Amino acid sequence: MNLQESIRGDLKLFESEDRAGMIINYDDPSNPEVRVSGFGDMLLHQLEASIQDKLVNLVERGNEANYETINWAIYEQGTLKHFLKAILEINDEMLLDKEQ
Repeated sequence: MNLQESIRGDLKLFESEDRAGMIINYDDPSNPEVRVSGFGDMLLHQLEASIQDKLVNLVERGNEANYETINWAIYEQGTLKHFLKAILEINDEMLLDKEQ
């Protein structure tokens, strides 16, 4: 199997499993390039920073007692939940790769 066939197989697996995130490039093992479905490709540290920013924003909204916005951000928009699912899947993938 060549590299293109392998990538196509990985993408089919990604789509068929309804995954939120996967590693696509290990050039830097401490900060691999990842794919978040519906959002595109980014570095792992960028995904982590985005999650942290969203959490800080929610705390700020909580300090303002703006619970409608918090509810919208978590349950209706869903980006934070999707990013969290993606990073958990990516962390699992990284652990599996280390074991092999």
